[in-house]
Amino acid sequence: MQFFYSSKKTLILIFFIYFIVGCSKNLKNYYDEINKYSIEKNYKKIDSYIDLNKDKFYGKTSILLYYLDKGFFLHLSGDYQNSNKYFTLAKNLYDENYTKSITNQISTLAINDKITPYYGDAFEISMLLAFKALNYLMMGDQEGAAVEARASIFYLKTLGVNNNSKKVYKDDAFLRYLTGL
Repeated sequence: MQFFYSSKKTLILIFFIYFIVGCSKNLKNYYDEINKYSIEKNYKKIDSYIDLNKDKFYGKTSILLYYLDKGFFLHLSGDYQNSNKYFTLAKNLYDENYTKSITNQISTLAINDKITPYYGDAFEISMLLAFKALNYLMMGDQEGAAVEARASIFYLKTLGVNNNSKKVYKDDAFLRYLTGL
């Protein structure tokens, strides 16, 4: 009986290791494919590839990352208007989820990180605001660019005030330079 129990535990452990390695390999292949298209500067192909794999690699919990990826590669492809659309969706989702649910945080600790939505980090939000400003500049809308640049500085100042005693990302030289331009 002891041998059966031990071999059963070993099989379960092997299954979980295989599953985890398989999942990470799929994600690596996904980003390898995106990197390949990036080297070729085939951003339209990346855009369709991201859409094709939206449910598999982003799902409901990583929709913010989907919006950020879409916005970034649309920016690189020169589709500035749609890029801003996805960056706006990302910012709205971030604002909506800024106050995190205690229940979701507890379930993350107890079960799995994939249960809770990805809320985004301060640097991602400030950079999406910078990309929105660059998109407006590329479309010839200097006023829109100025609004987004000021919004990025205001966002960082708010972070600094709200997290005064903590060491957090609260200033960015590139954003200050962009705002100055």
